[in-house]
Amino acid sequence: YVDHDGVVTIVSPSQNITHHRHMLAKIIKKPISKVRFIMSPVGGGFGGKEDMIYQGMLALMAMKTGRPVRLVFTREESIAVTAKRHPSRTTLRMGLTRDGRIQAVALKMICDGGAYGLSTEGVMRKAAILGAGPYAIPNLQVDTYGIYTNNTPSGAFRSFGALQTQFATESHLDICAERLGLDPFEIRRINAMRDGAETHTKQQLKSVSYLRVLEAAEKGSRWEKGVPVSRGDTRSDLSGEGVREACTAGCWYGIARTATVDRAGAWVEIDDGGSAKVVTGVTEIGEGILTVLAQIAAQELGVRPEDVTIGDNDTARSPEAAHAGATRQTYMIGNVVALASREAFGKLAQVMANEW
Repeated sequence: YVDHDGVVTIVSPSQNITHHRHMLAKIIKKPISKVRFIMSPVGGGFGGKEDMIYQGMLALMAMKTGRPVRLVFTREESIAVTAKRHPSRTTLRMGLTRDGRIQAVALKMICDGGAYGLSTEGVMRKAAILGAGPYAIPNLQVDTYGIYTNNTPSGAFRSFGALQTQFATESHLDICAERLGLDPFEIRRINAMRDGAETHTKQQLKSVSYLRVLEAAEKGSRWEKGVPVSRGDTRSDLSGEGVREACTAGCWYGIARTATVDRAGAWVEIDDGGSAKVVTGVTEIGEGILTVLAQIAAQELGVRPEDVTIGDNDTARSPEAAHAGATRQTYMIGNVVALASREAFGKLAQVMANEW
């Protein structure tokens, strides 16, 4: 709807109202101050509500008619028109020494981006950055392509980009382990990044926990050491009491916006009664982030979590905190809430010290 001040207001279950607000301002050619987004309860997201599909059309209809416009998808319509994970085809070549050390990798991924760009650029970027996995590779070539097609637009789903390319990388490593007569865990240990490693994008990794994770996975799965040339019931670690399920998945994952500078903002106010209010552009999609932020603020302020109120996500009243995705909210927004709470408590302590 368009309010009495001419502000175009969208109420939608979005994972990223910050970005959608900027996009809509360009679509309708209005200054950002004339665009407002209010997040309605999102429910499950997983990437399906990160891209802006219908908000632009509704805004134009509201502007043309001067009346509120409402759209409610049926389940069938939602499945048909909203973004899905990028279908992909990956070609991978890997050169290794006989002892299993990777010398060179050439990886090429082509993805079906659908009829509109949406998150395709970001997904391709993430795929290129993370596709080769947490391995020290001296010679690496990665090319990722998002192709426009006549299909439903593709979007950024959990572990976007990295999942497609790493399926190829990790599957290929298993094949290499079998060909070279090595245990799959061992070939990964040989090539794992260590503390101080430099990625192919020139990022210095001060701390790398991959070897610890690998060890925990091996121990937790009761992995039967050796070359993976036996299958099914001949392996004692694929079935039986206390043994992992036969199918597991995992990937090299980047927290927050791997290729760009991330940001988040928050306001913290301490009330006269000892309670506190936190206002930030957080998006709750079932992961419990509101509870996390209340706990963080409570710890910094020395109050109970139930004494902390988290304000609603409304771009007219909340500072920008970007999207729910890439495992970023606890890390980015949690830290900014901690910093704001610390600053608010420091100011309160100073006032109290001056008074008493």
